Amino acid sequence: MHAFLGAFRHGLKSVFTTLLFSLVGFVIVGGAYKFGETRLISFFKTHPSLLEPTIFFAIALPILSTLALFLAIIGYIAGLINRLRKRG
Repeated sequence: MHAFLGAFRHGLKSVFTTLLFSLVGFVIVGGAYKFGETRLISFFKTHPSLLEPTIFFAIALPILSTLALFLAIIGYIAGLINRLRKRG
């Protein structure tokens, strides 16, 4: 919701900020998988109770990052239409 309102009010500046944070979310999940796979596997062997929350985090973070970016783009378009309507 904040991504939508920020893009609606402030335009592309807010969309780019949201894009940056979305990419950070993907990099965190991808980097943890790529560079820490063997470390994560050994960690989950010793602490199996943390497997489910970690999987939830690994699935939810990219989905929510994509949703925030999608809402920011929609907010930017809606704000652009609103600003053009006020001019004319």
